[in-house]
Amino acid sequence: GLGSDTTDDMEEAFTSRDFLMIVDVQKKIYSHLEGGVGLDFGYSKVVKRDEGGMLDSGEITGSEGGPISGLAFFLSWDSRDNIHYSREGSYHQASSKFYRKAFGSDYVFDRYEIDLRKFFPVSDSHSIAFQGFFSLP
Repeated sequence: GLGSDTTDDMEEAFTSRDFLMIVDVQKKIYSHLEGGVGLDFGYSKVVKRDEGGMLDSGEITGSEGGPISGLAFFLSWDSRDNIHYSREGSYHQASSKFYRKAFGSDYVFDRYEIDLRKFFPVSDSHSIAFQGFFSLP
């Protein structure tokens, strides 16, 4: 089903095969502040769907899959003590991504994301982390 009034009996099972590649380049602007640009390339193919369902009708945008390609801009704040084994500090990133036919995408849409992470040491060799991730749409 579509929308917020979808009931459990309206659900459709499907299987897709997906590929996604993200290439980002960033540069330190000041202290812990970094800015960057990126490219997202993806491809999705729906390989199995409920026969006679809404996806099978082909009337739903994206029901066949296809390529997506977008340009991203982001700002990051990174005060972690180590990017691979963080014990303390924080990592925050806000990004805007724009998917357009001019970039090779079958679909035109925008995505806005905020990623917030905080690390706390709990012993000499362990830490605990908290993350909040928000994405529109």
